[in-house]
Amino acid sequence: MKHITRIEEAAVYKFLGHKVIVLVDEEKGAKNVALMIAHFEPQQGVPLHSHVKSEEIYYGVEGSRMVYVGDKRYEIRPNVAIYIPPGTLHKIDLGDEPLTIIAIEAPPERIYDIKKAKRIQ
Repeated sequence: MKHITRIEEAAVYKFLGHKVIVLVDEEKGAKNVALMIAHFEPQQGVPLHSHVKSEEIYYGVEGSRMVYVGDKRYEIRPNVAIYIPPGTLHKIDLGDEPLTIIAIEAPPERIYDIKKAKRIQ
């Protein structure tokens, strides 16, 4: 089992128009969690959706956007973490600047949709 993934070795997917780098998933031995980096260009976001069983955490790295979690609205920006409980509708708004976030999903659920998308690296 490989316990380390360098970003240059990670799988990269084009999912819903944005780039997702998968750093940790079941292929790395993690059965209960997935770690990804998502990069959004201007006017890219994530539509309203929910995960049946997964908790999700977004951590802002670069840029800012509005994130809707249930009936609340938060700004994701560098050094801000947003927790999304299972079954909660959420989305990332479109924005005018690039956005990079770290996304943690436990247990993994959305990762399976991402891995069905086009792998670009």
